[in-house]
Amino acid sequence: MAAALLLVTTGCETTPPANSFSTAVSRYEEGRYEMALSAGQAAARSDDSTLASQGALVAGMSAFKLGQIDLAERLAQKACASPQQETAGSGWVLLGDIRLSQRRSSEAAACFEKAAARLTGADSARASECAARARGLVGAAATMASEPARADAGAVEKVIADDDASTVSSSPSVQPKVAASPTAPVSAPSKPTSPSTPVIALREYTIRAGSYQSADAARKRAESLSGDLKRAKAPPARVDTITTVKGDTLFAVRIGSWATRADAERVMNTIGRRDLLVGAITPD
Repeated sequence: MAAALLLVTTGCETTPPANSFSTAVSRYEEGRYEMALSAGQAAARSDDSTLASQGALVAGMSAFKLGQIDLAERLAQKACASPQQETAGSGWVLLGDIRLSQRRSSEAAACFEKAAARLTGADSARASECAARARGLVGAAATMASEPARADAGAVEKVIADDDASTVSSSPSVQPKVAASPTAPVSAPSKPTSPSTPVIALREYTIRAGSYQSADAARKRAESLSGDLKRAKAPPARVDTITTVKGDTLFAVRIGSWATRADAERVMNTIGRRDLLVGAITPD
């Protein structure tokens, strides 16, 4: 949902917190989670409480991806306290995923419910769905525990693990929004035993063809791609209006949307152009 240089090896921040945040988002999108974590933590030190909580969210998502659960939890809690409701809601989604990875389904449900209260529209509805599924895991565990004859010693834990994985991976899209940034991440956790974030089947991907200050320039760019897209049998290019962290309006040229990065990259490769990039979609 930008690039800057962070001297990770020395721990010295060479860019302002806002740029560190942009770097964190970009690095997360690229799957470079250690760099995203460092840049996100730098942004989290900002005196601006909104920016600090957004940085904490990206850093927490990255820590979760890296399996650093304790750190991810601390950062998620900071995001939950954000004055911006979308960031706070995304923080609760991340904390819910963390609780699922810890097999604490009841607490996960409570986190998703808090997320639903802060998010809006489809994101809120999906958070509520995650809460309901987490509640279902609690009931499933209780049922298995009360019927020992139907399971061996490890059966209850296995059922929880399987259901947890289903809950996260099949949830359409509780997308942790990190402010209105063209490259902002949203959550896409995989299985709890291999931590990833909410932000992420909690996420859609698109093929990016550039962002422009002028709507006319964006439309011309979209039109210039039409021939190659038709040849590759790819979806037509569209122009989405987005708002940057600084509040500026841009017109983003995007092609299609897919549930996974791999699916989007396969289509991009069939188009055969070097001026395209796959990235996550941040709902406006």
